[in-house]
Amino acid sequence: NVVVRAIKIGAASATPKTSNGYQATPLCIKNSVCVIGGRFDGDSSHTFASFEAEPAPILAASATTAYIGVPDTIRSGMQHLLLVQAPKLIAFPVCIAELTIGSYAAPDTTYQKTLGSIKLLNAGDLPDTQWRAGVFPSSNLRWAQELVPGFRPSTGASRDRDKGRDKDKVKNEDEDKNNNDTEKDEPNHGQEGMVLVVLQNMTPKLASLHGSGKESRSFAFRLTDESFSQGEFVYKFEVDAAEAGKYTLQGTAIPFLAPVAGDELRAPRQD
Repeated sequence: NVVVRAIKIGAASATPKTSNGYQATPLCIKNSVCVIGGRFDGDSSHTFASFEAEPAPILAASATTAYIGVPDTIRSGMQHLLLVQAPKLIAFPVCIAELTIGSYAAPDTTYQKTLGSIKLLNAGDLPDTQWRAGVFPSSNLRWAQELVPGFRPSTGASRDRDKGRDKDKVKNEDEDKNNNDTEKDEPNHGQEGMVLVVLQNMTPKLASLHGSGKESRSFAFRLTDESFSQGEFVYKFEVDAAEAGKYTLQGTAIPFLAPVAGDELRAPRQD
């Protein structure tokens, strides 16, 4: 069992102006939440959002934040997240990515051994200018530290290309010294922003998770723009299950990117 958790924008139809402080997460993950910061009245029924032509649910709203559900049916890649906070219409350029976990039985083995992969698709469509370091919303840091104790976002310092994939052990208070979680750094060649991807084995008593020759309850990856320079991010792993179909894996992607400002749109004047 695996758990992973048309309006056109253009000068011809609308004239952008400043967004009066509205900003959004530049990378949104399908089946997750995209956050918009700004001024709201706290009543989610007064707010409407859509990813271009497809409406998106307002999951919650406060005086300063709206939480937008990201449907799994929307188009991946760059598009506009539209926010209506009457009387304003604001557009944010965002990238829609998809986190997937796939598995299949290994050939010539018993059912207990399964091969799989975790993929982050379309995050590479995010423009270079939006790979800037940031923690938005601030709750992303607490969320990441719940998954990877002691986690801190990258500082943006350049790293030598010769280092390749750095692998650091991350201590997990729930594990003994022989079963630490493993965090893997994709090389950061000067770009500051990153995405934390975590693969977790939610049923460690029923199955063991192996990757790169190591066994761990979870694997964490710090992905930068360079991680997508040759295509999508893919990490392959192996699961040894005590019983067929009884284990559960969970994938999580948390962007650590500076928010993108929205453009307030106004209909052209009718003379």
